[in-house]
Amino acid sequence: MFSTNPTPVPSHRRQQSASAHKRNRSLAVARQNTSALPRVPEIDLNALIPEAAAVKEWTKNEKYCVSSLGRFPHVYGAQDAGLQMFGHIDAGKKHGLITTATDAYVWSYLPSLSATPTLTFSVPHRASTEYDSEMPLPLASIVSANAGSDEPGLVLIKPEGRVCYWDSIGGAIAEGAVSKRGVEGQITMGTNELCTMICSVEPAGFVVSTSHGRLVHLSLRDSMGRPYIGLTEMSAARGLWNSWITSIDAGGKRRDICAVRAGETRGREERDVLVCTERGVVSRWVVSRLGKCQLVVENDFRKAALEVLRTTLPAAASSTLANALSFVDVVALPGTSSILILASYPSSGATTTYILFSAVLDSPDRSITSTYVLSKYSASTTTAPKLYLPSPAKTVFIVFQRAISVISIPSQDGGAVFEDVVDFKEDRNIEIVASGAEDAQVEGSRRLRNAGVVVAARGAGVLRCEVFEDRVSLEALSSEKLAKSKLEQAVFYGFMPDNPLNFTGPASLNFRPQEVASAAAAVSEEILAGTSKYFPTQLASLDDQMALKAKLLAGLAEHLHNNFAPLDSSKRWKLCWDAEKCEGARRIWSERSSRSQLTGRTTRSSSAQVAVLENVMENITGQRGGGDDMIRKWFHRNLKDMGQVVAQAGTRCTDIAVENKHDTFAIAKAVLEANDIILSALGAARQIRQERVMKYGLGNLKSIFENSLRPWTSTPDILNSLQLQFTLTEHQLQGLKRPFRTDDRKQKTGIYEDMIKQLDALVDLLCFAFSENVQWERKSGNKKAAEGYNKQYLDKRGSWILSLVKHGLHEKAYTIAERYEDYRTLVEICLEHQEAGEETQERVMNRLKWYLGRYHEDFAFVLYRYYVEKGQIKTLLTSFPEHVNMLSQFLDNEKYDRISWMHDVNHGNFNSASARLHRIATGNEDVLRNKKIELSLSKLALLVDARAGVTMPPIQADVIRVVDEELDVTEIQAQRRKDILPFFKNAIDEDANVELTFAEIGKELHGVNRELVKGALREIIKDAVLKPEDLIDYLTLKNTQKNPADGQSQPVINEFYQALQVLRTANLPSGRFEMAERTIWRRMFLHDDWGVILQTGDKTDDEVRASTRSTALWQTLRLGLINGEFKAGAAIQLMPPNETYFSSAPEVVEARFPDVSETAIEDWKRSMLNETEKLDAYIKQCNLNQWYEGILYDARDYANKERNGTNIPDVEVDEEGYVHVGYPARSEPEDVEMSG
Repeated sequence: MFSTNPTPVPSHRRQQSASAHKRNRSLAVARQNTSALPRVPEIDLNALIPEAAAVKEWTKNEKYCVSSLGRFPHVYGAQDAGLQMFGHIDAGKKHGLITTATDAYVWSYLPSLSATPTLTFSVPHRASTEYDSEMPLPLASIVSANAGSDEPGLVLIKPEGRVCYWDSIGGAIAEGAVSKRGVEGQITMGTNELCTMICSVEPAGFVVSTSHGRLVHLSLRDSMGRPYIGLTEMSAARGLWNSWITSIDAGGKRRDICAVRAGETRGREERDVLVCTERGVVSRWVVSRLGKCQLVVENDFRKAALEVLRTTLPAAASSTLANALSFVDVVALPGTSSILILASYPSSGATTTYILFSAVLDSPDRSITSTYVLSKYSASTTTAPKLYLPSPAKTVFIVFQRAISVISIPSQDGGAVFEDVVDFKEDRNIEIVASGAEDAQVEGSRRLRNAGVVVAARGAGVLRCEVFEDRVSLEALSSEKLAKSKLEQAVFYGFMPDNPLNFTGPASLNFRPQEVASAAAAVSEEILAGTSKYFPTQLASLDDQMALKAKLLAGLAEHLHNNFAPLDSSKRWKLCWDAEKCEGARRIWSERSSRSQLTGRTTRSSSAQVAVLENVMENITGQRGGGDDMIRKWFHRNLKDMGQVVAQAGTRCTDIAVENKHDTFAIAKAVLEANDIILSALGAARQIRQERVMKYGLGNLKSIFENSLRPWTSTPDILNSLQLQFTLTEHQLQGLKRPFRTDDRKQKTGIYEDMIKQLDALVDLLCFAFSENVQWERKSGNKKAAEGYNKQYLDKRGSWILSLVKHGLHEKAYTIAERYEDYRTLVEICLEHQEAGEETQERVMNRLKWYLGRYHEDFAFVLYRYYVEKGQIKTLLTSFPEHVNMLSQFLDNEKYDRISWMHDVNHGNFNSASARLHRIATGNEDVLRNKKIELSLSKLALLVDARAGVTMPPIQADVIRVVDEELDVTEIQAQRRKDILPFFKNAIDEDANVELTFAEIGKELHGVNRELVKGALREIIKDAVLKPEDLIDYLTLKNTQKNPADGQSQPVINEFYQALQVLRTANLPSGRFEMAERTIWRRMFLHDDWGVILQTGDKTDDEVRASTRSTALWQTLRLGLINGEFKAGAAIQLMPPNETYFSSAPEVVEARFPDVSETAIEDWKRSMLNETEKLDAYIKQCNLNQWYEGILYDARDYANKERNGTNIPDVEVDEEGYVHVGYPARSEPEDVEMSG
């Protein structure tokens, strides 16, 4: 084995000491006086390190294991990061060695139950020479023990060539032993020449290299086995002249020696030695114990390496590669002439690319047989890495300053290579200062030790990295498997206290997102099921087992959160749900154990208290009578099905209640346990979800609704279980509130108190689960299911929360209603479920104000609707004046016009109040008296601004005119009721009212017209608002009525004009408007018998004029013209007889009679057609169209005079009800503006 100072770094980084002492260039061997040896080595008893024999594993996977063998040896000043120290581990001698500028430290690195001392050897200095801090560190190596002894020796060489040797480190402790066994010598050195490294090639001695490229063989025993220092310069030729020439030539080639490594052993006293330079020259020597040296082969691999790299690495094509490539280390492949060479070149930034070549040393073409570029580690170091190939030579270990690479031997065909890195935490300032290989040890079929390396790392202790070559192939893992392996190591080992390894380095994190997601899901699932190969097969208790699972799942979440980009939503939620189920199971078991301890161990036959969980387990597993073992087994392996336990708890509790229907306490205890199961599982899930929302990258938790997987906490089965338990709990509480027997009082009181607490949590979970389910169904596109669950939720939520109020849990009810924003329930609790009293009312009002300030319109509108529903209009309008804007916003809705107009008046918004009142009156108002009041108030509100000289805007005047016209229409209908009131004042019921009145005014009507008038009459009697078309029918169809006082007929001719007024204010669609307009004019023409009126043979002109002026047509025309009707653009226009024929589209008729059968509609159409036929006969037989023109002219003439005050007619009515009018002499009329 070997040790270096350490192995030199490449020449472009190496520094030489400027103050090196002059050295004697001649070789000399001198046995020195023992008085010049250093003092006896010291033992620092304060530094004894008690270490347990058990090895602590820092990480382990199917490929390798890293374990701690103990603390770092006691080295004075080791805590000082600036202290230089280097050394090596000698597995054959089971000791480690570390040197500093002043001391060498030796210790046994094997773990032991007893304290292991660290031996300190001082570096010798000449008395006349001060210590030079710029000098390289001394070299040292452990020496094989003498025959018959178990104690190894120590050789120490100062840079200037002074050699010290102790043949037994243990014997050196004894006082005076040094004087007998210590020897010293001197290597003759050239000017500025220093010793750079020492390599143990035992049993053939040691090889020392110098800064001038010389190689010196060192023997420490003579032929008799006595301590002796023999030095021989290694050269390829013999003879003084040849030796000198060869020394000069070899020194030129090897001035940049980077590695001297022991090769295969040849017999008892010979061994191969490999020497490598930074330029790539590799040579193999054979040396013997007595100093015989022979150069076997030497080859320069630089050119071949450069050619391979230029075809392998795109970056290597740079012209600087030839100068940048540096060879670092070399090892031999046992049993072959092949070697492994480690090289490097600086890449981008502060990183270095490392390459592992394999080559045949004695190949004449100096070919490279394989090339492997390290991909897992590229950090630059201040010391060169070391290459190890422990037996059976299947795995290469590269020890860097702060990491260890584990690589399977690259194959010549370029197949996949396993590579991984054991990295150290950067914040620990860990530095490897000594290392060595451990060969595998096999005894028969037993493997006593795996191949590996042992390192002593400042800040981490002594570590062993071993590979499992006998169990697992060292072929490359797939990226997916490697990702899973890295996650497992991070989770199972990364959170161990004082673990020095880094699980977040590039090699542990450089995976694709889908690989990380799949690996995380697999690791989480194995932890939950307890099937991970890293999980203990059995722990002391199930609670400990689940606690460990919970800890590991939390560690997985933290590792993913700290080191990887967020996984996709479904994977994040899967990991969170695994943690929820684990914590839920843990709480269920803990609660069960607590109840068992309180009540004593019970069986299912003697008590129902612990029967629910067993019942559930039996139902899930299909086993019977398994007891605790069955539950433990299920909880160990099947936690992924925790939803089944929650879902079945309610149903199994119901079964137990049925089975024990006569045992009140058994049912109550079963309900308590079932509640515990459900509340523990779902309560834990909510807590984990809220606490780890950031760790799992769940945002505001709403991403659960974008997940393709249904949340396990709100499946339909769990919703059903929750509702069952709520019902059972509420029923039990009602029973427990009944009077107690004295002997039951204490037990019932305890059950009642426990169940009350559970009721609060049940209600909360019911709301949580239902709201979660509804939102997930909506996001998933299941609209029908979402609406169904939402209706069920909203219908029941209030009763769930109010159940708490029934049991005095007002504050709990408030809290849950606030959490789920159930504003209606908050209002009801405040206003319906509080004790009376001024203080209570004040608290309620303060709470309502607080809600209004917190929830704003969302709460305010619910409160306002409550006041409206309860008829508390005054409270609505006068409470909470500070929130009047919200009230205004709420009332700004047509359905609240009956209230909002009062709010407008209170706040001076008269125009708005008028508009609302008008909308009420013309909208769905069905009481005539109310309509008249509403229209009057609407007009009054408009007139408020017209007081005291304020000019009314034109648009406001137009609105008042419209309101006046609508008031006229209400008066028309009101007058009709006054007219018929005497007919039904003595009737016994509504039907009698209608019949008595109809007998007077509609006895001549038949068929459809009879039903139309009768229907309108019924509404008039009830003082209901008639539809415009129904009122028009009544006005134009009823008979001339008799005066109830004297039995005389009353004139009805002005009712056609009133019908036109009704039509003008009616907001009818155009088709229906035109149909109603033609109907009024047509019935107006049909009101009089034109065959009699127009018989002029024996009549004077005045008589003819009087006859036509007595018709409904003339009277309607006169009133219309006087009142400015029929103007161009007006709603009502003049219509000659031939334009009033019935004609209308079917859809117009159907819109007029929406709820009437097709048969009735056909009857109505026939009636309209009959009217048309009768009118058509008048037109043809009486020339009515021409007479219409004359009557119109006369009416216009009369209207003009009447408007001028010159026509004051004398009107008389004869016995048959006809009107006789006397007029003054005619004069030319002024034109009355009209259309037609």
